[in-house]
Amino acid sequence: MATRLFRLLALHPGPDVSRSAATSLTALRPGEARAALTALVRSHLLIEHATGRYTSHDLLRAYADELLYAEESEQGRREALGRLLDHVLRTAQAAVDLLFPHRVERETPPPCRAGSAPEPLTGRESAAAWLTVELPGLLALIERAATCGFPVHAWQLALALELFLDRRGLREEQITVQRVALAAAERHDDRLGRAHLHRTLGFALHRIGVDSEAASHLGSALDLFTALGHSDGQARTLRSLAFLANSRACHQEALEHYAQALAHYRATDDLSRQAGVFNEIGWTHILRGEHHEALAQCTTAVALHQKTGDINGEAAAWDSLGYAHHHLRQHAHALDCYRQALVLFREIGDRALEADTLGHIGDTLHEQGNHTAARSSWGQAAAILAEWGHPDTCQLLKKLRDAAADPP
Repeated sequence: MATRLFRLLALHPGPDVSRSAATSLTALRPGEARAALTALVRSHLLIEHATGRYTSHDLLRAYADELLYAEESEQGRREALGRLLDHVLRTAQAAVDLLFPHRVERETPPPCRAGSAPEPLTGRESAAAWLTVELPGLLALIERAATCGFPVHAWQLALALELFLDRRGLREEQITVQRVALAAAERHDDRLGRAHLHRTLGFALHRIGVDSEAASHLGSALDLFTALGHSDGQARTLRSLAFLANSRACHQEALEHYAQALAHYRATDDLSRQAGVFNEIGWTHILRGEHHEALAQCTTAVALHQKTGDINGEAAAWDSLGYAHHHLRQHAHALDCYRQALVLFREIGDRALEADTLGHIGDTLHEQGNHTAARSSWGQAAAILAEWGHPDTCQLLKKLRDAAADPP
């Protein structure tokens, strides 16, 4: 039992493996897997470097890989890898559902193999912790799935991680795994996978300013989703196209894309996503300098999000309302809205958007002349993003440097 576990662990390309993943990999019962892992630790073939997490020396990993191909059949290797991929895909989907309810796009995963089960997650904190600690292995498993004949697992796992990677500012990692997963979907002529990955890759490329390639991918996604009759995919792609148009100051084009997206969501009576579009329309009006119209659109978004219980969406709409009030120089109203957003982002543990709102609060406080409080708010935002090495940290640090000589 322990010997087979040792060689099967070579299938996991990450820097370490959890007890739960090892259990699915081997199809052992939890108690049996724990006993096998303990035996390998006692034999110095594994190191339990954190509770329930195991790693080994590179030479031992290479030896395990040799044993894997010498003693395990091709079918045995494939079934074990399939169980591992079932485990990580379903756990990743459950984790992002907990972290970003109403926000995540997903498709039904492949049937789960016997002996595989997702990690039990108890809430948002455990979901965020699991994604954070597992992320290096998840990224490596996308590539392994893509190259070992599991294209659906590859693109669905890449899709599941999209929003988490974006919020953490991991742009290059995002682009790398989306390209890998898209190539796998193309090799297997998986039109649904291609549609999703063209959209996610287009959005990620826009994040780093590669707009011409981004537009090409988004156009391909819209064509594929339209051919598939996939209304939600069409709407999501139209919103990404609107985001791209706004960055090019083509605000009327953005509004046209949003109108089409709204029509899709109205046809399916999806109130939460309608609310999201109203918020994005409001943001577009802010960019056009039409701040009173922005207030109307974002107020509608807040009300709809409250109706559907979408706390994340409601918080984002409050932040947009604050931004509109800020530009109308209604600073007290702006701060009230931002603080509503901050309470909600903290309630659901969305630290990336908490940092974004803290940055906006700092901007309004600074414009009010409350420089000490502004620096404090910017500093809190920078501290959150710096934990992840987020690229937006630099902008906040520049504000802090520029404001260092401001009076209190």
